[in-house]
Amino acid sequence: MDEHIFELTSAERAGAAAAASSTPKPLGIVSIKTRAVAMDRGLCLERSRYHPHFPKCHLYCKHLDHWIGQCRRESCHCIS
Repeated sequence: MDEHIFELTSAERAGAAAAASSTPKPLGIVSIKTRAVAMDRGLCLERSRYHPHFPKCHLYCKHLDHWIGQCRRESCHCIS
């Protein structure tokens, strides 16, 4: 195997150095809020075959106009 195959050209080295020293662009602000809405264990008993989806918790949260419902520590959390 030829060793020179893995060498960078001067243009590639200059591009890598410029990318490393360029100013990062600010990212937009994203907010995801979680709110525990139910300590009812019944919402978290039934698990869908699409792990980790809990249909009763999800439907409960969708009814309250949240994006999704997930169970954590046997309580239903709605994420919006």
